[in-house]
Amino acid sequence: MVLRERRSAGEGCPGPRPQEGALYFNSVGMPFAYRVRPETVGQYTGLKDKNGTEIYEGDIVHYKDYSNGVYLSDQQPMTRDVVKWNPDTGGYIVRSMGFTFKAKTYEVIGNIHQNPELLEAKG
Repeated sequence: MVLRERRSAGEGCPGPRPQEGALYFNSVGMPFAYRVRPETVGQYTGLKDKNGTEIYEGDIVHYKDYSNGVYLSDQQPMTRDVVKWNPDTGGYIVRSMGFTFKAKTYEVIGNIHQNPELLEAKG
């Protein structure tokens, strides 16, 4: 059994930004947790996009739409959608396509929490 690294990302509450892997202490020297907005937490997929950017659940990705399985040309239209977990397949999918994707053909351009306008102007 291969275990993948478990990481998640979330949008923080107002205040100083933490560094990944750092332990923070309050003014009296006690360790404390960094608060995030729970609805913004997204699981790391274990995949990276074509630029090496980590892909998280809730990320918006830009890609050439080959949903019909046919590659026509490099002029294929570009589209964008959201990465989400699919419990039926046990993998991450691009929402509109409904099947597992190859991360190397995608580019992360934002996420649903910080850039929802990217989905309004799809394509």
